[in-house]
Amino acid sequence: MVGHLAERVARRGDHVVPALWLNLLAHGNEDDLVTCASVFRPAHGWGTGRDDQAIWCAARIYLANIVLETARRCCGLIELQVDVLVPLEADLAATFACRAWRPRDLVCSVETALDVHRSWHSHAAGR
Repeated sequence: MVGHLAERVARRGDHVVPALWLNLLAHGNEDDLVTCASVFRPAHGWGTGRDDQAIWCAARIYLANIVLETARRCCGLIELQVDVLVPLEADLAATFACRAWRPRDLVCSVETALDVHRSWHSHAAGR
């Protein structure tokens, strides 16, 4: 179940904190991310009935597509996970304030981190 913490917590009926929505992106393999990017997992499928979880799921689908595209164009999925997504996940997990985040906050945070990494990677490659 590596990368599927959000689903496990939601199935228990507990609140899924923002860092857990990043877990699949930070630890899943390429097949996991491709599946996430193409399959909508509604909240009621997890047995919680929480409408906001469907919005979080949609945000993660959007981010999965961006992560996959960035990995293809930039540096590969594993490097992106190790250099960007795992550290971001750890920062979010340790930051109490992000527990009140909405999906757009997570999207902006991930997009910013990916932009910084792409810029660094382009500069390092001499582009």
